[in-house]
Amino acid sequence: MSQEMERNKKEIYILAGIIKENVKGRKIILWGDSPMLRNVLKEKYNLEVAFVVTVLQNLVNGRNIRHLEDIRGKSKEFYLVSWGRAYDFYYGKIEKEYGY
Repeated sequence: MSQEMERNKKEIYILAGIIKENVKGRKIILWGDSPMLRNVLKEKYNLEVAFVVTVLQNLVNGRNIRHLEDIRGKSKEFYLVSWGRAYDFYYGKIEKEYGY
């Protein structure tokens, strides 16, 4: 396994631990999917991801992929995990606007 893959795996485990500590009964939502994170959450903490959110309407299916707008103002119900380091500023701005 390459050093980068090993680092990514370690980061996933750290992130999963942070999610476990902070989810507090809310449904876990991913903004950007990660099968590896899903697996770690399930295997290590018995936590399920409820669905993925996106801003791309053409990807929305209403079940496991929903529009980001669906969770606006619902931070007491949903725990949002956002991905994509290149978009950190954008994600942070939107998350704040949506109450997360």
